[in-house]
Amino acid sequence: MSDHIVVLHRWRDRHAHYENYLDHRAHRVTYVTTELALDSVPGGAAAARTVPATDDLDAVWRAVTELRTHFGVPERVVALNEGDLDTAAWSASGWAAPARPPANWPASATSSP
Repeated sequence: MSDHIVVLHRWRDRHAHYENYLDHRAHRVTYVTTELALDSVPGGAAAARTVPATDDLDAVWRAVTELRTHFGVPERVVALNEGDLDTAAWSASGWAAPARPPANWPASATSSP
């Protein structure tokens, strides 16, 4: 196992085949997903955390923070749905510069990493 990759996942059924894009054996791939999409998380996932919505910044931050404590700092945060791209970029940028989060981050994010 090498790096930790977080996937923001809102797809139900099998519309997004993350296992075709990310090698779940070579990486610790974890998922932040909704309750509705949890059944479509690949079986090879290292872990999954549910949030009310994948564009809920506070909930996503808490989920990624929890995953970080178990699997290390995410090397990448990825998303395939265009509605999650900003959240993925926002979340990933927090680990690159945790001491100086952007002013528009939720209050819970400024005290996390």
